[in-house]
Amino acid sequence: MARILAVDDEPAWLDFAKECLEPLGHEVETVQDEREIRRKVDGKDIDLVILDIQMPVNGRLLLGYLKRFRPSLPVLVYSAYGMKRFDPDFQIADSFVVKSPDPDELVRSVEELLV
Repeated sequence: MARILAVDDEPAWLDFAKECLEPLGHEVETVQDEREIRRKVDGKDIDLVILDIQMPVNGRLLLGYLKRFRPSLPVLVYSAYGMKRFDPDFQIADSFVVKSPDPDELVRSVEELLV
């Protein structure tokens, strides 16, 4: 189905994204390092990026980079900081999901972005 790049500094959330999305047929690659993120986005056919924003890598700047250099690439911001959805800097994201142990909203948002 789709090639998804999940970006987070917390391995547990990366594992959660894989566990939620791979059974649906998606290929989920995970990264934590900024150079690796840029290399994978620039060098591969990625269909969607799931991006945490509160990391050692500045999620706000990374979102701007993604939307500037790959504007047609959907980016889903996946954050524990729900109030950030109202931050103007994150309005360029295609979707915003608050992290939760319930996978429904993440799965629903991914499927909507991949239509």
